[in-house]
Amino acid sequence: MGATFAALLLVRGVAICAHVGDSRIYRLRGGELSRLTEDHTRAAEYRRAQGANADPAITKRHEATLTRCLGARPEVVVDVSCEHRAAGDLFLLCSDGLWSVVPEATIARILREEADVGEAAEQLVAEANAGGGPDNITAVVVRPLAAADPVLE
Repeated sequence: MGATFAALLLVRGVAICAHVGDSRIYRLRGGELSRLTEDHTRAAEYRRAQGANADPAITKRHEATLTRCLGARPEVVVDVSCEHRAAGDLFLLCSDGLWSVVPEATIARILREEADVGEAAEQLVAEANAGGGPDNITAVVVRPLAAADPVLE
């Protein structure tokens, strides 16, 4: 057993994303949803290796098998990436209990339509529960105050 992890640090005009496992970070920009992280699962590795030739049955069987997580080993490699921020960007950090149940089109619609980040997160969790809620559901929606934050000291 192990835990997944996703973190977002907003500094100046940059969003620094860190994650391990299958918790994800998304960005909504100009109404378009983009996933900023890659899952650390056997299914994701298989899809990356096989591309269009990936067998859906094999993918489904290994969707929940983590290849990296916190707690399984003394050390873990955490993916870190930097993304330039733009005015109006909105970020979603979420667990597989959300993204495995709620289609990305629905996630994008809720993020576009709900101005209040707390309400958006609650709607996303409600949508996952309505879809059966088969796993723990976590959703954190972040709307930066400005495109460039002051330097942290």
